[in-house]
Amino acid sequence: MESNRYLAEPSGESHQAARHHSEVARDVSVVIVCHNNRGEIDCCVESVLDLGCSVFLVDAASRDDSAAHVRERYPAVHVVELAENRGFGAAANDGFELVRTRYVLLINADAWPESGAVESLVAAADRTPSLGAIGPRLVYADGSDQRSIFGYPQSPTTLGAFVALPGVIDRLYALWQRIRGRKERRRAAHDVVVVPHSEFVSGAALLVRREAFVAVGGFDRRFFMYCEEIDLCRRLRHTGWTIAFHPRATFAHVGGASTSQEPERMYGELIQSYLCFIAKHRGLTAARRARIMALGALALRGFVSSGPERRRARAALRRLRVAGARSALERFSSSPS
Repeated sequence: MESNRYLAEPSGESHQAARHHSEVARDVSVVIVCHNNRGEIDCCVESVLDLGCSVFLVDAASRDDSAAHVRERYPAVHVVELAENRGFGAAANDGFELVRTRYVLLINADAWPESGAVESLVAAADRTPSLGAIGPRLVYADGSDQRSIFGYPQSPTTLGAFVALPGVIDRLYALWQRIRGRKERRRAAHDVVVVPHSEFVSGAALLVRREAFVAVGGFDRRFFMYCEEIDLCRRLRHTGWTIAFHPRATFAHVGGASTSQEPERMYGELIQSYLCFIAKHRGLTAARRARIMALGALALRGFVSSGPERRRARAALRRLRVAGARSALERFSSSPS
């Protein structure tokens, strides 16, 4: 990791027994955000119910009867059905408003904790009062590693490079992470790591200190999908809170269970969210430059690529050309949250 700071665990503490179930049940509530996740929801709900915590499912207008299924099969779960899908951040905020515990485990409906993971996250947060949010190690359902910490385009140039060469940028970033962390890997495998300002932890599973979340106003509801956790991490840091990663607290995450249902639309939403993030934190002029670079990169990819990649690039190009995409940048830059 870029930072040498660690939140070392006390010697002799057992990963499996970091916190007793009764303590976790007292201090943690679980908020699950769901949108058309009936195929994955059982693993998630059953895993968190085993913790003894209060569990809230916020269903963002699913069309597959996810909410009805959970209400019928798991009567202990508090189900909130939204009339429309206003995005991940808005649904998560609605869930946070219902809880009063010290911590909230925010989790996607296609993710679930492995044994002892939640207890370890809570123990780390207990030891560090400045910790605003902490993310676990993520793995796929088959146990293979999944990226848990991400960088993000912070300028028009980096966004343009990401849009033009997404596969190359992704591989270079993964290589850079491995090289950067090689000297510290042995220690990082055992200690909780402070995440650098240039990165963020995945929102697929995130333990959040409710006091910190309330202090920064929660998620910015203007982000429909993507970037909401980047923005939250940034605002938490700017108000003095720490963001951390726990390599020994493991969650399984299917990944893309909802977004894969509309891949072309979601890719356009991803780029639009990056533009809005730049508008919010770098200003409208920077966002306009980034939009021009993104349009050019998408036009080029739509011309030279083929198959699904071509369709995805062209769909995103159409998405960014509409007047609403331009006006969104102005809304973000004029009224920061």
